[in-house]
Amino acid sequence: MGIRCNRREALVSMEGMDKMNINWKMITLLIMNAVMWYSVFTNGFWITLLWVLIIACIGGIIIKTKENMI
Repeated sequence: MGIRCNRREALVSMEGMDKMNINWKMITLLIMNAVMWYSVFTNGFWITLLWVLIIACIGGIIIKTKENMI
């Protein structure tokens, strides 16, 4: 014998499947990972690392200046 449920419980469980949440943070991380590896394979490791450090430093400076303005 299996577990029985009434029609209302079946409809409630079906409604929950329609409203799937998309994890945008994970999708963004996967896309950025793919972009990084593509850049490493096409441009080389050190050039990619240099640009990542430059962008990270610029982002850190922007965050720090916005933090001090408040």
